[in-house]
Amino acid sequence: MSADLLIESNDGQLFLVGAQAARQSALFKDLLVFTPADAAESVEVNNNNSKAESTTTTEKRKPSFTCKTVDGHTMALVLEWLEHHQDEDIEEKVADDGPFRERPLPEWDAAFFAGRVGRGWAELAPLIEAASYLNIDKLVKYTAKAIADQMSGMSTEQMRVYAGVQVTEEEVASLEKWVDMDMSGDQLVDINSKSNSDNGDE
Repeated sequence: MSADLLIESNDGQLFLVGAQAARQSALFKDLLVFTPADAAESVEVNNNNSKAESTTTTEKRKPSFTCKTVDGHTMALVLEWLEHHQDEDIEEKVADDGPFRERPLPEWDAAFFAGRVGRGWAELAPLIEAASYLNIDKLVKYTAKAIADQMSGMSTEQMRVYAGVQVTEEEVASLEKWVDMDMSGDQLVDINSKSNSDNGDE
C-alpha cells in the first residue's frame, strides 16, 4: 500500500496528497518511491479543497517535500485538480495544437478555472507556474488553454492590461521605431561608422 505524501507550501501550510492523485505529478510520483508505506497518518493538514480530512496532530511527521515556489492557496487548487483527475491515464498527452485548441475545455475544468481559480492573469499565472514546477503536464496545458480562451479577441492593449504588463510611452515609441526600421546593410554600416566616429576614428 502506497503512503500519502505530506507536502508543505512556501507559507507553511501542510497538505496530504493521496498516492493515486500524486501520480499525476511527475515530481510527486518520484517522491512516492521515498515515502514509507507506514508513514504517520495523524497530522493536521489544510486540505480545505480536497477529500483528505484534517485531524489533530498526535505524531510528528516531517513533510515529504517543501514547495518553495507554491503558496498554500495555489497548492490547494492544484490538489483539487489532481484529485478530480486521479483516475485518468497518466500517460495520456494533451496535444499542443489541432483539435485541442479548437474544442472547449471539459465541463468540470471550465467550471474549475472560471469559478474556483478566477478569471484573471493574477489568479491563473500562479497556477500554471505551480503546475510546471510540479511537472503536471495536463494541468499546464489546460491552464494555458484557459488563459488563451480568456485572451481571445483582445487587442494588444487589452492583453497588456490583462497580464498587468507596464510599458511606458517612450518604450512603446522605441519599439515601434525598431519594428518599422528597414535593417538594411547600408544602415548597419552607417551605425558602425557613427560608432567609430564616436570613438575618435576619423
